[in-house]
Amino acid sequence: MAIYDIVKFPNPILTTPANPVKSVTPNVLKVLDNLAETMKYANGIGLAAPQVNILRRLAVVDVEDGRGRLDLINPVIVEGRDEVIGPDGCLSIPGLFGDTMPSPSLSFLKACAPSRAGMKKNVR
Repeated sequence: MAIYDIVKFPNPILTTPANPVKSVTPNVLKVLDNLAETMKYANGIGLAAPQVNILRRLAVVDVEDGRGRLDLINPVIVEGRDEVIGPDGCLSIPGLFGDTMPSPSLSFLKACAPSRAGMKKNVR
């Protein structure tokens, strides 16, 4: 596996729409594994492909609830509501942390994304 360099704000790739993944290939799975390795190396809990200069709709999340790592391929937010205020940070903005109240539409997420095997699943 490889450790990617994390893109830092204000790099414009961080606000550029990412391209959808057309199929789950061995290369896509390798990118997901490398994203996870990079996330762990950087002590993060989530990392998206554009944060490592890959303009694809891929992300990994460690939700620390016993489910392990979640690999997200073309995730779509299907529901959201305001539930929590808590500590937040971003690997692309190092050293900046604080208690935040996320957007009401994003603090509780239910996302739909294909799994590594190509089957759709809902993630809460």
